[in-house]
Amino acid sequence: CEKSCAQQTPSDIALVGIEMKGSAIENYDVYVGTRDSSFGRRVRSVSASEITALIKQLLQIYQQQRMLNESFKMFVDRHSIDQRITRI
Repeated sequence: CEKSCAQQTPSDIALVGIEMKGSAIENYDVYVGTRDSSFGRRVRSVSASEITALIKQLLQIYQQQRMLNESFKMFVDRHSIDQRITRI
């Protein structure tokens, strides 16, 4: 991994720590699936306090709209999931 992460295999949801100018709180880029980069497709940047709500929303969308036997990774690679997420 380019960030020297311990996990070398792709995951369904990846959190990559980022620095935001003027912010003292922890922030992360959230990626899903396997498209677009080694981390997947970037959904958005969020603060540490927003991560739980964002992941919950991602999983609710998946549970409501997935096809039978479709994994989360397959679902997000097939859809523009970032457009379905409301602002946290």
